[in-house]
Amino acid sequence: MGAETPLFTIADLSRVWMLADVYEMDVGRVRIGDRATFTSDALPGRTIPGRVEFLYPTVSSTTRTLKARVSLANYDGALRPGMYGRVHIAGRGTPALVVPSEAVIYTGENPYLFVAHPGGRFEARVVSTGLREGAWIQVLRGVSAGDTVVASASFLIDSESRLKAALAGGRSSAGPSTSP
Repeated sequence: MGAETPLFTIADLSRVWMLADVYEMDVGRVRIGDRATFTSDALPGRTIPGRVEFLYPTVSSTTRTLKARVSLANYDGALRPGMYGRVHIAGRGTPALVVPSEAVIYTGENPYLFVAHPGGRFEARVVSTGLREGAWIQVLRGVSAGDTVVASASFLIDSESRLKAALAGGRSSAGPSTSP
C-alpha cells in the first residue's frame, strides 16, 4: 500500500437515494417530482418522505420493472446504504370508478356484485375489474357512478339467492334480481 492509496472515503449521508422497482403497468403513472414515502422493517413506526428524482429509461426484461430513484432526507443517519424497505409513490393515476373490494364476489366464471334498488331489491351484476389498491378495486364495466353497491355481506345475499334458486328447481347461480 502506497501513500497515494486512499484509506477511506467520507460520504455525506444526510440525503440518500433509494431505488424503487416500478411495475411496467404502473410506469405511465409515475413522474419526476412525485411524492413518495419509504418504510422499512429496520425502522418500525417511521415513514420517511421523499420525491422521485429520476426515472431510468429502460424496463428490465427479467423483472418487467423500471427503476425510479427517490431522494430521501436522512438527517439523523437512520437510513443506511443497502437497506431494504417498501416505497409508496403518489403517482398520477386517472380518475377511476372504485368499490370496496369486499363487494366483489368471485365465482368460477365472472366476478359480480350486488346493486341495491328501492324496496329492498338487489340486482346481481357481472363486472369487469381492474387495479386493486388496498381495500378498493377498480370496476371497468358493469356499474356506473351513482349506483348503490352492497359493500358488506354480499356473500349472504348471494347465498340466499342461490338457495332460493335451488329450492325453486332453477339454476344455482345469482339471478338478475333478488329480494331479502
